[in-house]
Amino acid sequence: MDFFEHQEEARRNTIRLVLLFVIAVVAVVGAVIGLMALTAAPERLAGEDVVWIAGGTLTLIAIGSIYKIITLRSGGRVVAESLGATLLSSDGLDLEETQLRNVVEEMAIASGIPVPPIYVLRGEPGINAFAAGYSTADGVVAVTDGAIRLLSRDELQGVIAHEFSHILNGDMRLNIRAVGVLHGILMLTVVGRFVLRAAGHASRSNSKGRLGLAVIGLAFIAIGYVGVFAAKVIKAAVSREREYLADASAVQFTRNPDGIAGALKKIGGWREGSTLVTSNAETASHMYFSDGLGRSIGDLLSSHPPLAKRIARLDARWDGTFPDVMVRDGGAGTEDSAAVGFAPPGTHPIDFLAPASSIDLSADRAIILAGSVTPAHLVHTRSVQSYLSGPLVAAAREPFAARVLIYCLLASRDLRHQSRQQALLERSLDATELAEFRLLLPFVERIARSFYLPILDLSMPALRAMSPPQHERFQDTIDGLIAMDQKVFPLEFALRQVLRRHLGSHFADRTSPWNRKRIVDLECRVLLFALAHVGDEDPEIVATAYKVALSRLGLALRPAQRLPDALDWNAVGRALDQLVHLRPAAKRDLIAACAATIERDGKVSLEEAEIFRAIADSLDVPIPPFVDDNPTSGA
Repeated sequence: MDFFEHQEEARRNTIRLVLLFVIAVVAVVGAVIGLMALTAAPERLAGEDVVWIAGGTLTLIAIGSIYKIITLRSGGRVVAESLGATLLSSDGLDLEETQLRNVVEEMAIASGIPVPPIYVLRGEPGINAFAAGYSTADGVVAVTDGAIRLLSRDELQGVIAHEFSHILNGDMRLNIRAVGVLHGILMLTVVGRFVLRAAGHASRSNSKGRLGLAVIGLAFIAIGYVGVFAAKVIKAAVSREREYLADASAVQFTRNPDGIAGALKKIGGWREGSTLVTSNAETASHMYFSDGLGRSIGDLLSSHPPLAKRIARLDARWDGTFPDVMVRDGGAGTEDSAAVGFAPPGTHPIDFLAPASSIDLSADRAIILAGSVTPAHLVHTRSVQSYLSGPLVAAAREPFAARVLIYCLLASRDLRHQSRQQALLERSLDATELAEFRLLLPFVERIARSFYLPILDLSMPALRAMSPPQHERFQDTIDGLIAMDQKVFPLEFALRQVLRRHLGSHFADRTSPWNRKRIVDLECRVLLFALAHVGDEDPEIVATAYKVALSRLGLALRPAQRLPDALDWNAVGRALDQLVHLRPAAKRDLIAACAATIERDGKVSLEEAEIFRAIADSLDVPIPPFVDDNPTSGA
């Protein structure tokens, strides 16, 4: 299965989740009606009463689900914080926390997505982790203290690769939707507890009434726990097989089955296992790397496959015994040669300093690359990280400097335009920001443009730390820098589009649901027309490439349609805001058409490849970096 098939499977699982939820709701409503029939005189429970009871119960469940869905609107951050996790800061990290940050950054850049915020479940001794969010724009990765302190770098990388598989395969969106939808069933237990408290405060002279309220309260709690049981079964039904898939994907990403298998074995041998002590652990139990609730009552209620079965699939030689795991001074994750560094000693990034002379971006290749990570991408990323160590990486991780670093990426290499840009910055920035800009600019000017998107991906957690006024000023400055030469270059568009996609949803309301009745061929035409211009301005070549791209989507050039006189990249951004809501199969066709348009002449430049990656990212289709095997000189 490719990326789009996995996404479609996750979509079908969402439909399955809703259907199972409806069945559970019907069962709960039936139980409430049965309870009322037992506690009321038969002649008083008429058909009209049944309708009111059913309607009231459905309303209560709906309120619970809608409330939770609205609460989760901000994405994975809300889930992490509800479990007591705290955001990993950019400084003051110890050895193991530095290792965690480097592993997450490595996996994100290799996957072609911005680095997600990293949360730590402090005070959680169990070995566990999870990824949560609706998309890469609001997703987070959270790891327990136990995992940070007890796992080696290879084992931690296996766990993080497992969680990134959930991100890439669409499981993360399914999991957070399950939290919201299933919360409504729990409302009956809330009502039951409220009724019990009311019984406790009722008049002592009315012992019969107090007893009746107590019975009703206990009955509601009992029915509520029937709903809890149903919710556990539903979560197990939609998540267990996806765990096997995520394990297999982690091995595919790292080519190291011993990493993730070693982490699972340590869970089996550690006295705390993978159990979370937070009182809200049940809420997100289906999201965890391993069962976070302790021993389950049979396989029916477990959202994860048995630990032994997962290990056996990864290590056929395993004898069934778990290692004794003990906390050592300095942690258990420092025995690797590259424990906290980006790359093993001796690795040099010289092979990645310049764009490839020929990048393979055929339509078929684009489909294969989508959502994929290979060991070659990890090696490439380690070299990039090693090369960027120093002022650029430090700036990317610091909220103040990260903004200035993006200004440096947008600085023109044409001295005439650059002088006008610097005049704009002198009017827009304070003295400290200007000094930082002048410090960082020479470092940026020395690197190839193939590093620009990785630097932007690395900067995303720091950029999300801006306040809303700072973000508004940041966007105004970016728009001013790009507009200074009165033309939007494709690489400028790529950088701005990634920022729009991943910061827009953080600082503004989530994109409103797409009207699926709307015809989107106009948006497809706007996008493909823009891509037909990338790398070539000859009108005849552009028109031919545009017609070929349309034909791949089954669209035709309308006889009365006149091609635009000028390319409008702002219109492309608006079109992508609509196209991101396409179904996976339609995205597959669109991605193939985009790749075919760019690769029309058989040659793909770095600029063309990076704008393709930015557009794919805007469609929630992560494309990893194009690994450079035959570098040439120049940037």
